[in-house]
Amino acid sequence: MNKALLIKKYSKAIEEGRAAIFAGAGLSVGAGFVNWSGLLNDVASELGVSITNTTNFVDLAQYYVNENRNTSELSRTIINSFPTSTSSTENHRILSSLPIDTYWTTNFDKLIENSLENAGKVCDVKSLPERLAISKSNCNVCVYKMHGDVDNPDKTILTRDQFENYPRTHKAFLNNFGYDLANKTFLFLGLSFDDPNVRYVLKYARMLYQQNQRVHYYILKRVVQNKNEDDKEFKNRDRIQQLFVEDLKNYGIKTVFIDDYKEITEILQAIKDRYLRRTIFISGAAVKYDPYDEHEFKQFVRILCADFIKHGFRIVTGYGLGLGNEVISGAIEQLNKEHKPIDGNLIVFPFPQGFMNKKDAWPKYRKEMISLAGVTLFFLGNKIDRDTGKFILSDGVRQEYEISKDLGNYLIPVGATGYMSKELWEEQIQEINSGSTIYEDYKDLLNDLGDRSLSLKDLQNKIISLLKKITE
Repeated sequence: MNKALLIKKYSKAIEEGRAAIFAGAGLSVGAGFVNWSGLLNDVASELGVSITNTTNFVDLAQYYVNENRNTSELSRTIINSFPTSTSSTENHRILSSLPIDTYWTTNFDKLIENSLENAGKVCDVKSLPERLAISKSNCNVCVYKMHGDVDNPDKTILTRDQFENYPRTHKAFLNNFGYDLANKTFLFLGLSFDDPNVRYVLKYARMLYQQNQRVHYYILKRVVQNKNEDDKEFKNRDRIQQLFVEDLKNYGIKTVFIDDYKEITEILQAIKDRYLRRTIFISGAAVKYDPYDEHEFKQFVRILCADFIKHGFRIVTGYGLGLGNEVISGAIEQLNKEHKPIDGNLIVFPFPQGFMNKKDAWPKYRKEMISLAGVTLFFLGNKIDRDTGKFILSDGVRQEYEISKDLGNYLIPVGATGYMSKELWEEQIQEINSGSTIYEDYKDLLNDLGDRSLSLKDLQNKIISLLKKITE
């Protein structure tokens, strides 16, 4: 499977609210946390053995417990293996910015929930079987830590005895995981699939759903030949990896190969970008509407926003002067018609008045709302200056253009509507004519948006065509 198809399919799952993440130790290594090898390195030394590529870590943990006749020493080792302070990786930050509400992990660290909370989300963390029956109020993300948590090291799952007893001691976890496998699309990251519990649930789901299994995705680094490895050894490892990938297909898991771990970040960013492309931030302000009739132009905005919803787009608005009511009315009207929820499809950020310093606070406020979209659409852009009472171009629309540009949004100034939007459109066309390739595939449609002879209906069709092209 290629990366482009993964990005398209998983983005679709996010849009449908059916995306889930399964994170293994590999996702945390970049933040300074240890994998199984690092976690049990001291344990191996105490047992007088060396960790190799063939070491069975579950057995190694069991041998350590057997040697000490209790698990307290193993728990102490776990606590001491975690850094006292660390920050999330770019991969964590990208994932936490997306509307993914289900995370499963075999990791003991708290990187996932910390990253989500830093993104303003409320997490319900379930690290023990008894926590599954208790739901946290007002949470919007659930994090299942099926092997426990560093906060309860004495209850983590590490040894062979614990794994063998897992279907009995943690049956509720297995049932929940099986349910999510059947109802959500998983992206497996940083996982080796050596975990017996993960294998058990995959087999269980396969038995239940057989040919109706849901498709999931796995990102895997392709094996490469080591410097001191002969061709025969490398071909053997390569063949084993091929057989492993083929076997995963039996469980509905398709693999995407990468050559470097940095490609995971690139893939996640591309997924985010594709998802955001279906969210439009509408920038505009108006006290004058000429050459259009005010009523007709407001009706155009209302119909256009309804059309956005009809075509599966989401809308973010700051309730701009002279346009905000029409944006909201058109969107809500269509959402009600299609029986879609307002939440998630229409996001309104009315600017706070009176109690904050506009010069300092409003740019941050603008950036926060624009960052929720991948496309910014500009209309009109004029206002009355409060200090002088004179009619001027809207500096707020200009600021939203610069912020959108910095964030990498697709910029669509509708130049035909005049004022600041015309100025921004002229800048876009000049960039294109100067050799910018960013809008190479869309330049004809962008050029048309400056044609003042077009009717409002024609403008509507041009805008929709452009958005469809961007989200192909």
